[in-house]
Amino acid sequence: MNYLNYMKIILLVVIIVLIYFCFSKNCRVLVVRNVIREKFFRIYFKSFIHKKAIRNYKEQLNMLIEGYSKIDKEELADYFIMSVWTRAGMQIEGHFRYPDGQIDISPTLSAWHWGTFEKIVNNFKRMGLYPEATAMSIWVHAARGILYEPKMQEEYNKFWQLLMSTNSLWDKYLNKFYEEDKNKLNSKMLNNTMALAKEILNNFPPKKIHTQNTSYLRSQKQEGVKSKINHDKMVDINVVCPRCGQKNPPGTFRCKNEDCLEILPQKD
Repeated sequence: MNYLNYMKIILLVVIIVLIYFCFSKNCRVLVVRNVIREKFFRIYFKSFIHKKAIRNYKEQLNMLIEGYSKIDKEELADYFIMSVWTRAGMQIEGHFRYPDGQIDISPTLSAWHWGTFEKIVNNFKRMGLYPEATAMSIWVHAARGILYEPKMQEEYNKFWQLLMSTNSLWDKYLNKFYEEDKNKLNSKMLNNTMALAKEILNNFPPKKIHTQNTSYLRSQKQEGVKSKINHDKMVDINVVCPRCGQKNPPGTFRCKNEDCLEILPQKD
């Protein structure tokens, strides 16, 4: 019997085994078949959904890059620093928390907060605050970048370069928002927001901080800013939201109710 005949016999045996495996009602065969089928579909669909998500993220990021590329550096710096200032203020107020409930007022960006940024953007849109929503969308993409930048390297390189090209204007627009909020925020909240905003800019573009469940207050690396930001000692009374009635911690600028985000009355 030559080699070709051997191969035909082996192929026939394999076909018979596969037919038996596919149609047999034997309990053990059924269990093995179901496990293989489940793992195959899980891997296939997980890969399919992941690839589709990456394509969508690329399209969204490219749209943002295209939009920001059409405006001048002054306007782009205005949007970017608005996003930094808003993020800093909301972090100081305690809107950003880790899964263990620890408040995050770190200048480094964590992918834990991707969903929080998306909620903030959606709430700003619902409230008609479209400039704020557009500005804060920067952090949605930045948080995604922590997880997906290796697969979107070209897009994120363009994004970071575009934003970093405005760095000569950062101080100008930080001072602009500081002056604008002088009559809205108490002095401690204002100074804490400015301190954290500067640290956020010092840590831009974001680094890959997504596995640690530790807050800024636990970090020895940034101990210097910890002394500037004292979250627990702003004012000594709660602030009641005039819209939804929720009690907010001292120094809060926007209501912590994520479905409200009303600007609150401030007291020195």
